[in-house]
Order: sequence, then C-alpha cells, then structure tokens
Amino acid sequence: MMHDYQYLFQRSLSYPQNKFHFAAHSHHLWPDASEQGQQLAWQDAAALADLKWEHIFAEVMPQAEAYITDLLNITTQQSLVFAPNTHELIVRLLSTFPPGQPIKILTTDSEFYSASRQMQRLEEAGLCTLVKIPVEPFATFADRFLEHSGTVWDMIFFSQVFFNSGFALTQAQLETISNTFSVKSSMIVVDGYHAFMARPTSLQAIEDKVFYLAGGYKYAMAGEGVCFMHVPSKVKTRPMNTGWFAGFEDLAHQNNSQVSYPAGGRQFAGSTFDPSGLYRFNAVQQMLRQEGIQVTDIHEHVNQLQQLLVELLTNNCPKQLVGYEIVPAQAARGHFITLRLNQAQDIADRFIQNGVVLDSRVDRLRFGLGMYHTSELIHKLWQHLQHI
Repeated sequence: MMHDYQYLFQRSLSYPQNKFHFAAHSHHLWPDASEQGQQLAWQDAAALADLKWEHIFAEVMPQAEAYITDLLNITTQQSLVFAPNTHELIVRLLSTFPPGQPIKILTTDSEFYSASRQMQRLEEAGLCTLVKIPVEPFATFADRFLEHSGTVWDMIFFSQVFFNSGFALTQAQLETISNTFSVKSSMIVVDGYHAFMARPTSLQAIEDKVFYLAGGYKYAMAGEGVCFMHVPSKVKTRPMNTGWFAGFEDLAHQNNSQVSYPAGGRQFAGSTFDPSGLYRFNAVQQMLRQEGIQVTDIHEHVNQLQQLLVELLTNNCPKQLVGYEIVPAQAARGHFITLRLNQAQDIADRFIQNGVVLDSRVDRLRFGLGMYHTSELIHKLWQHLQHI
C-alpha cells in the first residue's frame, strides 16, 4: 500500500499553482515543518543579535552535521562544511591547485552547470584541461569512465545522479569508480545533489577517498542556501579562495604571518551567509524522524509512483507526448522521469500555462516526483493532460 504524505505539506499544497507541481527534482515543495525552522531562525537572530553566530556554530550547525552524517553513513561531523551553494565549494576546490599549471580534469558531458560552466570557462582561459566522457549509452558508462583510471588526474568530477536524464550510479558503481581512481588521482569529487535524500547512499566505504557535494534545495526539502561538502579526513589543503569562517575559531589569536586553516571540512569554509537554510534543514529532519520516515521509505514511495507514471505513458499517452523515449529506459534512476521529445521546451511551456509545473532540458522533459505526490494525484494529472 502506498503512503500518503500530503498531510506534511498542507501549506505548500494550499496554493492553487502547486496543484500539479511535478518539479521536485528542481524545487521540492517545502513541508510545513520548514516554516517552523524559518521562524526559529528569525527568533534567534532577534534575541541573540551579534551572538547568534556563536549559537549557530555551537548548536545549529552541529545538529545539521549530525543529521547528514547519519544520512550518508559518515564517521565524523568534522568532515563537513556548509556553503550557500555548491558552486562556491567547487571554486574553492579548484583553488587548491597551484597556479601556473593547467588543472587536469576528467569529467562527463552531463554535469550540472555549477561545475560544467565554470570548468569550461577555465579551459577557455587555459587554466584547466578537460576530458568529458559521454554518459550515454548509459549501460556502458561506468566501464567507459573507468577506462581512464590509468591516467593521473588532478580532479575526477562526476554525478551520482545525472541532472539531464536521471540516470543514477548504483552504490556498487559509486564505490568502484571512487576506489579505482583513488589509486592515481588526487581529488575525486561526487556531485550528489540529485541523489541526496532521494536514493539511499552510504559513503562509509569511500569516505576517505571522495569529496561529496549536495544540498537542501531538492529532495532534502529545505530550500536554498544550505549546501554542504564532505571532505576526506586526511585532506589538508590551503585553498586560495578562502573566507573568514575558515578562521572563525582563531579570530582572537590571529597569526598575521601566515593564513591558518582548520582541520576537517572547515578548511573549505567561506564567509557570512544566511543561516536560515540550516534551521529549515534541521526542522525537516526532525519532522522525518518524528514521523519515522527514512530515505528508503521515500525512495520506495517514489519508485511506486514512477512505475505508475510509466504505465500511464505506455497505456494512455497524452497526444502531446506521443513519440517519447524514456531516458534511461531501464537503468537505475533518480526521482524524476525524463522523456526525450522533439519540442520539449514548447511542451513544457504549454503545460505550465495550463497549471502543470515541470521543466525541460534541450530535448528532454522532466517529471520530478517527491513525497507530496500520490497515485491519485498522478491519475488526476493524466486526466488533465488529456485535455490540454
């Protein structure tokens, strides 16, 4: 029997424009608990004023770290660092390499813009060299990527779930790629944003080998401004892109002769940011624990919805979607169904004008599913699409 979690999202679902919101892969609707976190952020700021950062570093941030270490099966909270977005963390990683020599990067042709745009610009400037491995055909991607493990790379950068298709690496593939490349390459970075809080993930076997990026905007249901990175425990660097939060604990004992860095994840810390995302994240995690809901439960719920969606596509396809191709067809995927279609952008625009919120990427239409969807809602969506 499929669960109905809509009672946790009453505020968001009360707005008419969210009736057919199928963009959880982009902006997951916020559960009611997130508003309580937002209010607490305001109350602490009003009550504590200048002292709020001590409270955030001592109480709020460690609580968020504890939730993340539990979700990803990480040994220590000290491996984590927060930032407003993953791009900031990517730039900080790139800034660890010495100037004057192009950074040699192995990546794919399907990375999210936070990484792909930045790397392309660096390549244009002669600051890095890129080798991009095509993700398709999906069935052979992992093997084709591993063919390059005999080369020494400065950075390996790949996604756990690819944003433009939903194609997902299995836990075994994630570990095999990470373990294999760690023999020769200096930095392995996994973009886990479309997997975090969607696909059950354990970093236990590779936590000493990979940097792992994710955040709250998608399936963590906490909105913007609360991204994080896991840093392998043995890593000690001095990123040139650095902010005063990396020296927060040493402000009273600053040594002007050399910039100091803390151990663990905070060696990659930046500067002042809006901390309300941390409050929302903690409130949502507390809600899930109170309700007894785990990532495995969410994943099972969405898998059942995806099966229903594919069944409806097969047996009762709306005329606008005729000629679609599901990508990937059978491989593991994240929490969205991707259809390859001609005029995908035009179709998305037409659906949005008729109250169905989804999106497109070039020739791909994406239906993002989350906790707030039900089988009844998908049937209603399909009836609605027949008349657009």
